[in-house]
Amino acid sequence: MRRALRLKTIGSIDKAEIISGRRRVDLPEPGEIHVWVAALDDAGWIDDLAFIDTDEKARAERFYFPVHARRFRRGRIMRRIILGNYLGMDPDKIRFETAIHGRPSLEANETGGQAIDFNMSNSEEIVVLAVATDRRIGVDVELEKPMPDADSIARGSFHSREAANVARAEAPGDKLEAFFRCWTRKEAVVKAHGSGLQMDLNGFFVGTGRRSAPFQPSYEPEYEGPRNWWVADFSQAPVYAAFAMDGPPKALTIRRWAP
Repeated sequence: MRRALRLKTIGSIDKAEIISGRRRVDLPEPGEIHVWVAALDDAGWIDDLAFIDTDEKARAERFYFPVHARRFRRGRIMRRIILGNYLGMDPDKIRFETAIHGRPSLEANETGGQAIDFNMSNSEEIVVLAVATDRRIGVDVELEKPMPDADSIARGSFHSREAANVARAEAPGDKLEAFFRCWTRKEAVVKAHGSGLQMDLNGFFVGTGRRSAPFQPSYEPEYEGPRNWWVADFSQAPVYAAFAMDGPPKALTIRRWAP
């Protein structure tokens, strides 16, 4: 029997090395993932709009509530600063490409020939940015909240066994944990693949229980998407989070970013 892959994890969502502002950082080693966590409503943010481009400004202006626009801008500023720290570039000089389903990536000439991938997710004031150098990466974060329709969403978007697990959970806390663990894992796979919600979410199984080691989803015979994904859960309630990548992860470093 194959031994379970163990993920060496440094830091956690609430207890991790804090890195502030602009300073050079080393890129992840092959098989290593760097996850950056920040609180978008913390004091100390300077909304320097010179760091973001016209498209990012326009997207921020489309939000109805000012708090959502502010969080969007701050997330994009953070993304530019951190990627600039890796690349040794000014944040406003970084250029992105967008795939057909909206997945962003660095322009090829920005990376100096290195295969750098990143993915970002936010939920309310919590934002996470995942960075890898030799893997395609997807990340999702969800801040726990009441979900009166958890059972119906699970029936429509989860594997039948996952939906049954959510339905069987009677205590509200147990139901929310089962739902959000499964949701973040599936969303991480979707974001790594970059196909939007066109993926067959019912066709692969990531489970609803706690997992301490990276794992590969199981697939229904009729599932037609890629099957090379690995998933790792680094949730810490009430924050649920997971990443997915197209190869076995070896190490995870979690850092907190402060403006």
